[in-house]
Amino acid sequence: MAESPNIRSGIDDTEALPPIKNLVIEAQIPHLEDATPGTQDMPAVSPATVEGPEIAAGIHEIKAPPPVRDSLDEARTPPLEDVPKIPQEHIVLAVSAQEKALSLFKVNCWLVFFSIWGTLARLGFIAFTSYTGAPLNGGSSAGSGVIWANFVGCVIMGFLIEDLWLFSLARVSKERKQKQDSNRGTIINDPEANEANSPLSISSTKAPTVDKSTIPLYIGLTSGFCGSFTSFSSYMLQSFLYLSNSPLAYTHPEKGYSILSFLAYIVLTLALSVSGLQFGAHLAEFTQSYTLSIPSGAIRFFDKMVPLLAIGIWIGSIAVAVVIKQWRGKALFACVFSPLGALARFWVSKLLNPRIKGFPLGTFAVNIFGSALLAGVVAGQYSHGWTGTAGRIVWCQLLSGVGNGFCGCLTTVSTWVVELRGLRRYNAYPYAIATIITGMVMMIAILGSYVWSHDELIAANGAC
Repeated sequence: MAESPNIRSGIDDTEALPPIKNLVIEAQIPHLEDATPGTQDMPAVSPATVEGPEIAAGIHEIKAPPPVRDSLDEARTPPLEDVPKIPQEHIVLAVSAQEKALSLFKVNCWLVFFSIWGTLARLGFIAFTSYTGAPLNGGSSAGSGVIWANFVGCVIMGFLIEDLWLFSLARVSKERKQKQDSNRGTIINDPEANEANSPLSISSTKAPTVDKSTIPLYIGLTSGFCGSFTSFSSYMLQSFLYLSNSPLAYTHPEKGYSILSFLAYIVLTLALSVSGLQFGAHLAEFTQSYTLSIPSGAIRFFDKMVPLLAIGIWIGSIAVAVVIKQWRGKALFACVFSPLGALARFWVSKLLNPRIKGFPLGTFAVNIFGSALLAGVVAGQYSHGWTGTAGRIVWCQLLSGVGNGFCGCLTTVSTWVVELRGLRRYNAYPYAIATIITGMVMMIAILGSYVWSHDELIAANGAC
């Protein structure tokens, strides 16, 4: 059997550094700006390529590098350019176009399937946290918006990236197994390096066995579910509501308080998302002795069944949205449009992320475009008075579906946070600041111009 293709090239969820980095992983996994997806000389390597839990069990005396590393930590965990190149066993073997197309088809099916469940999870969290007295609610019943959905989605993302067990039984081709056996110990298990106390000597005789970035189910869980569970466009909309001080959403005694609320929501959402990623990684390490592995037979079975599952759940969402009127605007129309957003995000990221070193252009593009589109959708809901008749209500609900479904899944916080964690600091900070500022500029220019020119009152839960 030929080696699985690198169908994940350009998608940063699994090409970034794991949230908790030990010395072996630091040496093998490049920062995002150093990864060259799609090339043969230095391929992107997944955190899952380190085999089994024994690697972590053998380095108890060595702490993971702190988020802000001092000179000693830099010496012990050097940047990738100061470390030998990635071992040859990571090089993806040539595969046929047919096999690559089949793998991409499975990935797309998993994205469709998990995007719907991720959307439902996000909307459920928003509804669950919308109550009077909720944190950051400004005294109204609007709730905290998408902040907790973003946090939980990042926790799950951190767990999946750091975990070494769930997919450890995924089948590896005979060709790759032979390459691993022949290269075992030649790169990172050098006896002379051990005697010299090389930081890489802790790797012992272990070698990578499974590259999670080639497993369609794993891509569906990270890009599909987590990417749809979290939403950057909703994050920007909620931030705008605090800034605009709309009486239907949040009321502050003076305009200056709205700026403080806006800054608080921006900072707290980002901080909770980053800490959620770290917590998920800690959870994966803490539970590694109890985490079960998915049998390779089960993975192959679900890969065969996923086309039926994806088509079935998507068609089922459309049918239920036609029949049941009560939940159209709240969830059903969002489920109809969510797969389109997740698929668009995956392919745009795959195409554009490798273009600029140190700046994930694909994720930036979908987050900004999705935020601009959501601003236009919300403005459109209020500008046309869709709630006048039953027919207009349906159109208003369709727009809600586009906002919560397509825009919500097109944009993502979990992947964005993974990228911030994987980039070097001098690239991560400009990327984070540019994304937030540009997203808010789009919200203010499109939605703000309508709200303040028409003196419109915007509700946090939408117009319909």
